[in-house]
Amino acid sequence: MYIGIIKMLQFVCVEDNTDSCVVECTNSMFGKNIKVPLPVNFKKIVEWQASNEPIQYKLRMLNADEREFLINGIPPGDFDSLFPPEMM
Repeated sequence: MYIGIIKMLQFVCVEDNTDSCVVECTNSMFGKNIKVPLPVNFKKIVEWQASNEPIQYKLRMLNADEREFLINGIPPGDFDSLFPPEMM
């Protein structure tokens, strides 16, 4: 099991495969544990965290929702409901 601290959020890899993983984090905004499957192994996430490279360059295989989850813990699909385009 790997554990990474990303932007003061604790992410725990609950399942890791060669090309995918399931990551869990406790999101204080939603008050619950959130599990998200990602199309990347957790080692690459930890490497991104240590690299100081922008996530969109280091983890190109992730879509915008998956990247937002790793940046701020907002689950895929919930970003637009929290921050509607008309507010941006």
